[in-house]
Amino acid sequence: MLKVELDCARIEADSILLLDGGLDALRLAEVHAHFAACARCAGFFGDLRRILVEEVFAAPFGPTRAFSLPLTDFGALAARIEGADLRRVGHLLYEVLKAEFLYDYGENVEPADEPISDPGAERVRGAALVEELRDWLDGDEVGGVDLRDVARRFRPPTVDIDRLGALIDGMQAVSRFDPALAAKAAYYVGLAHIKARRAGDAKRVLEPLTTGADPVLGRLARITLAVVPGMLEGAPAESVVRLSACLEGDGFDGLIHFNLAQACFEAAGGILDAATLEHLGAARGLASDLVDRQLQTPSARALRRALRSARVGVSHAGGP
Repeated sequence: MLKVELDCARIEADSILLLDGGLDALRLAEVHAHFAACARCAGFFGDLRRILVEEVFAAPFGPTRAFSLPLTDFGALAARIEGADLRRVGHLLYEVLKAEFLYDYGENVEPADEPISDPGAERVRGAALVEELRDWLDGDEVGGVDLRDVARRFRPPTVDIDRLGALIDGMQAVSRFDPALAAKAAYYVGLAHIKARRAGDAKRVLEPLTTGADPVLGRLARITLAVVPGMLEGAPAESVVRLSACLEGDGFDGLIHFNLAQACFEAAGGILDAATLEHLGAARGLASDLVDRQLQTPSARALRRALRSARVGVSHAGGP
């Protein structure tokens, strides 16, 4: 009995370390052995873990359940939980949500920072190759294979408003957990609003970033805002003016020139005018790989076909 009581006294520190994965193998075995012998500590730890998982992580996404913990028995542990560093939680949540957003909706999006490794990258490449093959053939079947069916298996999910809403709620939780990530989280919230075609909400979220402390993020926000009129409001001529004002002679100019080519093409009614070709040439001179990638995306199909019809060079993945 004395052994169990002594272990109960030590469980305060061990519970925190167990949650953080900081217990060595020997002590981990001892703690689990104690839980097997002491229902009170095992129940307390179970409730504590559920609070962190369901209250901290699930709170942004929906209603939560209340848990009753015997905190009078573990006052010191409760104090440590209240003072716990949630930045680690916020950082992890940010990386997960960012990766999901970029994987599903990342077309024509410049990430706020480098995305984490995407194990599904081959699916994205496969979808691009199928679309390119359909363009080359100007048809949907080859060798008895229906390319539309193949494309459906590769294609990323369509825009799901509920999923975007969950991502927005999650990024707002990131801001609470780690204020240092608040601006980057807001950037993805703005992008989610754009994908949901909510121009007003996107502007409301992104405009404060343009004058924030992070100059790179501010630059990305200005470029993104400049694309909104043409993308969501049927005003490509306004996007041309605003994108032109974003040119600053730095590494983002290739992306801006490509977006300018798209906006000029749309403003000209789908005609390859001199402005479209000028900006496309400037983009290729600054970032040829980016141009090649962007031209393979579904949103650039009309421009890609117009370039091919006019016999203007376009890089084809897997082509001659």
